[in-house]
Amino acid sequence: MKKIFIISLLTLGSLSTMALDCSIVKRDNSGSIFRKISKKLEPVSIPGGEKLSVDIEDAYASVMYVDGRITAMITLAPTYQYGNLSTGSLDPNGRYKLSYVTPEINYELNCKE
Repeated sequence: MKKIFIISLLTLGSLSTMALDCSIVKRDNSGSIFRKISKKLEPVSIPGGEKLSVDIEDAYASVMYVDGRITAMITLAPTYQYGNLSTGSLDPNGRYKLSYVTPEINYELNCKE
């Protein structure tokens, strides 16, 4: 019985993790050469929902998806005190987008169901 319960939790956890596919793109215009870096957010286990996160050079991005609500953030190193935090839900096409824009560096977080 204990094994069935654990397998059920693992199955439900993997299903909720597959609910969103998120990636972040960094566009850097600060030097003489334009740079574009993309990374996929990876699942992190948390109770009662889904969290995806990734470090992308000098920034951190995370998305939590609980009961159809999204909480997303992009924060900048080294203190991670600057950035943005947003809550919302998927649009009718099953997508969510959050951007953080500075004069030289732009971050764009995209999620889809």
